[in-house]
Amino acid sequence: MGLLWELKGVIVLSFDILSRHRSKLMAFAMLWIALSHASLIIDNKLFSFIQTNGYGGVDIFLFLFSLGMVYSLNKQNKLKLFYM
Repeated sequence: MGLLWELKGVIVLSFDILSRHRSKLMAFAMLWIALSHASLIIDNKLFSFIQTNGYGGVDIFLFLFSLGMVYSLNKQNKLKLFYM
């Protein structure tokens, strides 16, 4: 199933794909952050994009981390146990 699907005329966002590949995407985001902080001099358009837009890796990482927290909370369904 794709990321977006339609149910009775309503577009629904499915996080199944993100949940399945969350650890790989988080590793990609961490690599993006590390490369944005690297002081290497490489004349490459991709590397210069990564260095100037390092905040994108932070945004991706925090989104995926929050997604994992929401799934964890929904599994337990008890807020007090979630924080213990």
